[in-house]
Amino acid sequence: MTPFVKMVAAGNDFVLLDTDSCGVPDDVSGLAVWACRPHSGIGADGLILLRRDGPDRLGVTVVNPDGSIAKMCGNGARCAAYYAFATGTSGPLTVELGRHTMRAWSRGGLVEVTSPEPDRIGGPVRLATKEIDTALDLYTVDTGTPYAVAIVPDADALDVNELGRFVRYHPHFAPDGLSVSVAQVRDDGLAVRTYERGNEEETLSCGSGAVACVAVARSLGLVSEGTVAAHTRSGTPLLVRIAGDAPPFGALTLTGPAEVVFEGTFTGPAAAETPPGVPRPASPATPGR
Repeated sequence: MTPFVKMVAAGNDFVLLDTDSCGVPDDVSGLAVWACRPHSGIGADGLILLRRDGPDRLGVTVVNPDGSIAKMCGNGARCAAYYAFATGTSGPLTVELGRHTMRAWSRGGLVEVTSPEPDRIGGPVRLATKEIDTALDLYTVDTGTPYAVAIVPDADALDVNELGRFVRYHPHFAPDGLSVSVAQVRDDGLAVRTYERGNEEETLSCGSGAVACVAVARSLGLVSEGTVAAHTRSGTPLLVRIAGDAPPFGALTLTGPAEVVFEGTFTGPAAAETPPGVPRPASPATPGR
C-alpha cells in the first residue's frame, strides 16, 4: 500500500507522494493518469512527487493528468512547501521544480513562493475566433511555462474550455502549444481563468497562470506595482506581488492558501494501470504546463 496526501491550493488539487517514505513509483506517468481521474482514481489536477534534498531544500516533480511532466506549477510548489512546513521543516525553503529554483515561506497561514521571471512580454497576436465578438489579442509570457494571456471585458462570459482549445492548438503556437489565460481588470484586482496544457481543460485555479496575467496587465499599465489580487474561478484569490513595469520585474511572488484535505493509501501495481480508452503518453517528458 502506498500512502498519499490529498492537497488543495486555492481550488487547485493535487495528490502528493512523499518519496522519502514511499519511494518513487516505477511508472510515474501511468500513476498520474490513474490518480488524477476523478471517478476511477483519486481525482486531482496533478501528482506531486516530493523529496528532501537537505534540511531546507525540496526537490519537487509535478506530473499532469495526461502523464506529462509539468515544467512549472506555482500552486504545486506551494503545496509541497506547505507539506514540508507542516511535517517539521523550518523555513524558508529552497524548492527545485524542473529547471527552476524558487524560495518558499510560510506567511501567516499562507505559503509564498518566488516565481520564475519572464524574459519578455510578447505580442499582441491577434486571432479571430467565434468565442468573442471581436478579434482576440493575445500576449505571450513564460512564467516557468508558456502562456497566452488575453485581457477581456468579462471573463465570466467566456467558454474558457472552448476558447482554450482553440488557442492552445492554434497553428501559430505549434508544435507544443501553450496554456491560455483570460483576465478581466476589476477594482479589486484581476478576475482570472486558465485553460491548462497537460490538464486540457480549465482548472479552478492556476498559480503560474495568475502570475502570467498580472505580469501582462502590469506591462500594459492596467494594474499598479505592489500586491495584485488574482481572483480565481474557485473564488479563492491568489496574491501576486510585482515590482517594476516590465520584465525583468524587481519582484515576482505568488502567495495563497494550501491545505491537506485528507490522507490515504492506494494499492500499487493495479493503481498505475492506464484506464481503458486513455492512451498512455509516449514519454513523461512530453511538454506539460
